[in-house]
Amino acid sequence: MAFLRQEAPFADRPRPDLVLMDLNMPDQLGTDVLAQIRSTPQLAKMPVVMQSASEREADVRASRAAGANAYFVKPITARDIPAVMGHIQDPIPKR
Repeated sequence: MAFLRQEAPFADRPRPDLVLMDLNMPDQLGTDVLAQIRSTPQLAKMPVVMQSASEREADVRASRAAGANAYFVKPITARDIPAVMGHIQDPIPKR
């Protein structure tokens, strides 16, 4: 999050155009990080693609509800990137 917010020591680094994130990360769930991204005004509209080894519909729904623009089951290869980009959708608005 410090990198995305361009906080020290990343203040001079360019912000990415897209975030590719795993649903299950070592310290927290990707949906929790996504909630932080969506609640940060300068990051709220940044496209976020969630990936996971899980094909469970509940994980897909939770990712979309958190604001993911797309969800893909791993592995994603370099050849898959154009298809990934073509499936990015606007995040589901929060109510």
